[in-house]
Amino acid sequence: MAKKKLIWLVVVTVVLIAASVLIYPGRSDRQAQSSLFKSPALSEPEIYVDNGSQDRSEVGVLRSFGEGFSGVGYIDRTATNMFLDYNVTAFSFPPLYEIKKEAAGGEFSSNETKSCFGSVGQEMCLTIKNNKIYINEVVVPWPEELAKENILSVNARMLTGATQGKWIVGLVTGQGKDERGWVYFFNSREFTPLITKTTSAKIELKYGRVGGKIYFSDNLDDFLILYSGYDGRAFYYHDGALSDVSRFFGLRVTAGGFPAQIIRTSNARGSVFYICAQDYKKFKLIKLWSRRPGELSGALDFSFLLDVPESMTSGCRLDSGATTGSSAVKIDIGFKLKQGFENWSFIDKGFDNSRAWEVVSKNLTEGEDKKILSANFSQVTVYDDRASSTEKMAKFFLANRQGAWQEAEERNWYRFSQPTAELYWRAFFPAEAGDSNYSPWFDGMNELLYRTDK
Repeated sequence: MAKKKLIWLVVVTVVLIAASVLIYPGRSDRQAQSSLFKSPALSEPEIYVDNGSQDRSEVGVLRSFGEGFSGVGYIDRTATNMFLDYNVTAFSFPPLYEIKKEAAGGEFSSNETKSCFGSVGQEMCLTIKNNKIYINEVVVPWPEELAKENILSVNARMLTGATQGKWIVGLVTGQGKDERGWVYFFNSREFTPLITKTTSAKIELKYGRVGGKIYFSDNLDDFLILYSGYDGRAFYYHDGALSDVSRFFGLRVTAGGFPAQIIRTSNARGSVFYICAQDYKKFKLIKLWSRRPGELSGALDFSFLLDVPESMTSGCRLDSGATTGSSAVKIDIGFKLKQGFENWSFIDKGFDNSRAWEVVSKNLTEGEDKKILSANFSQVTVYDDRASSTEKMAKFFLANRQGAWQEAEERNWYRFSQPTAELYWRAFFPAEAGDSNYSPWFDGMNELLYRTDK
């Protein structure tokens, strides 16, 4: 019996010794194992998202940077390859176009002094005289809310696609520096309000500079409203919904105001509008495009392309007979000269989607000795193809030294593991291969927040 106990005691001892070896390996084993798990300081990326706790997110002195792209003062031009439109102050993919003088010039104009519906002998015609609307030479009373208003200008456009006669009518009223726009549907008998003094959408002056007029395109269910003056106010009407698109008509685009003609066409993504000047001393051509039906997403100002000395523009028109390609749009442009006429053509081929494009900043804190602890893309204005997969959306990056880019999502604080006195941002835009109608519209780095050590 004693012998059996001795044997069991030996077995238990051996088992315990073996177990201790497995649980507590020798020094050389511990060193090998620890090499698989680096310390947090060694494994941290250059930047990492803050956990949002109060004691971490509020470390340092809060500062901010804003960029409206009115110039390239804070843009690294050597690293940036997107197209900057200095008038609309936004980045897009490089536009593809051709502009050329036609061999022969002729007179053309689409000024409508009279517009009519109906067959011959049963026509319903609208004319404007002395800021009053006439139907078949009979004056039509204005709506009651206009009875006490001083009417400065009236404009109307016949809407295509209506089963019965229908116009869109725009008025500007005011006294002195007080000016307001009014827009109505009109069926030859009644006015239906769209924009007035009491509607949510309003045409009011921001800068107090008067003299503007309201212009329209002509599709019944999809048209553009533009108040062209020192201020630019614009609304897009699509299937009964009205959206404010005044962001496309800043002071550089309206350039004091011009008599506008608006042409509409469409592609697979939605409506495209071209706005040109008519009977005006300068050439104007502005393009608005859609990201998807019902949503205008970007603008380009091509007014820099032409300067015909001693001329007046006579308007523009869509060349429906153009054979320049399935996706290209041809716009005919007319000029009146002292002797004769001159015609040009603008062929819009869309945008370069052959590659991805990007915008890169300079060091935002150049000349300062403060170390940047963290940063946050607080507010960025970009219209891109967010209906597509996330791989095709805009991506934003931060760096605290040149080339050390790491992706950062909007509205998150990111802390730098090794703070420096430098701060850079980068925006990357993948292309939509084969879709020349697509371009993002990068309108502004409105607010980039950052915290410094002092």
